[in-house]
Amino acid sequence: MNGLVIICIICVGIFHVRHENWTDPPGFFPFGLTGIIAGAGTLFCIFTGIDSMCSSSEETREPIKTVPRAIITSNILTFVIILCVTLAVTLSYPWYNLQDSIAIPTAYQDKGVNGSFYVFAIGGLLGLTAALISSIHGIPRLLFSMKMDRLLYPCCLLNPDTGGVLKLTIFPLLIACILSMFVTLNMLIQMLALGSLVSYTCVAVCVLHVRYQPIHVGLFQEYEDLNEDKYFQSTDFVYPTLFNPKTNNGLSKTFIEKSEIGFYNRLSKDTKHQLIMPDKPRDSTYHKMDSVINDTPSGSQSSLFQIPPGVAIEPSNATSMTSSIALIVFIIATTVFSFIVIFASNSLFTGSWWATACFLISVITLIVTTIVIVKQPQNQTSLLFKTPYVPFVPLLVIFINMLMMSLLSYKAWLRFSIWLFLGLIVYFIYGIRHSTEIEIDDQEVVLYEITDQERTPIK
Repeated sequence: MNGLVIICIICVGIFHVRHENWTDPPGFFPFGLTGIIAGAGTLFCIFTGIDSMCSSSEETREPIKTVPRAIITSNILTFVIILCVTLAVTLSYPWYNLQDSIAIPTAYQDKGVNGSFYVFAIGGLLGLTAALISSIHGIPRLLFSMKMDRLLYPCCLLNPDTGGVLKLTIFPLLIACILSMFVTLNMLIQMLALGSLVSYTCVAVCVLHVRYQPIHVGLFQEYEDLNEDKYFQSTDFVYPTLFNPKTNNGLSKTFIEKSEIGFYNRLSKDTKHQLIMPDKPRDSTYHKMDSVINDTPSGSQSSLFQIPPGVAIEPSNATSMTSSIALIVFIIATTVFSFIVIFASNSLFTGSWWATACFLISVITLIVTTIVIVKQPQNQTSLLFKTPYVPFVPLLVIFINMLMMSLLSYKAWLRFSIWLFLGLIVYFIYGIRHSTEIEIDDQEVVLYEITDQERTPIK
């Protein structure tokens, strides 16, 4: 039904197209690039539905492939729909008259399309229902994950019949109902847009931090195709002949657990915490693993900037600190650039010396810090999913998001600051002292040798 309403909007608008709506004053581009960026920042909340897809990755078959494809497909589809609706409406009706909260039905009603109010009312109701169901699906999962990480007080109860999280499903809905009664739609949109931009910017920063740190990170992938040249890839070694069915028929699959979704996972620890296997007589179920040094380039593999010969290809504490400092400087330079372009553009165009100097310094700093980050060696752990074209994609995300955030109103920043302050109170009062991350270094890693008949722990 939502699709039918969208098709009706586009098709009806095509029959009332007048190019004068774009060419007559004030024209097609009245607010310039700044207005485009401000509008994009406000409407960014349209794309926040991808959180629900990400939260469902545990129930997805082969999430390493399907989840990225679903995110890209949904974003492209959403962009195409918004673009087509905007073209149809603005070409059929002057955009400067679309000031009403029910702008599209009003525009079509003025064109003599009777009954448009009822059609769009049904479409809006269906759209809100779909958005509500999406929120019910995603938010409880997020809160439950935070509870399992001990970032929230353990106040949720599982339904023994359905397995659903009762309190974490009802409580967010009550908050949403209260906000919808006392807060205007424009305020909610700006708060959601700003919160989404900040969270996605933090994700980009975390990607850069993790990619350039020297320790092993999280779960990494074992290649399912055992005939490939790269098996058992980690930060330090590659075992090219491990568990090859052609040469090691009947070997025990040490350290490996095959998951239900078709690939192998292993919890990777820092090299200083790795345990040494005790001596054991070699038999039909135990073979020495011949390791070779991983010679994969650890710089930005998709760039022209490669690490010069003689420089360590593995990240260290020094290179990690260098990339972190460069990232901080990049964020500061982006802030200065956004301030100059948005709030001092008139001074820049008139040739003011201070605006020109700040603009040039910020641009040069952005370029230099990008090159510095690119030249640092990256962590080569083969994760289940890795962001491509690092560091260019995360740096571009940070740059564009900060531009859009800087154009949002100060009232939105004030409301978001209160929202963030309440969250920090919960974190510093409870989460920081009970988080499971504190206990990770104290946990003992148990390595298992899996045979066809038995599974013996080796400590």
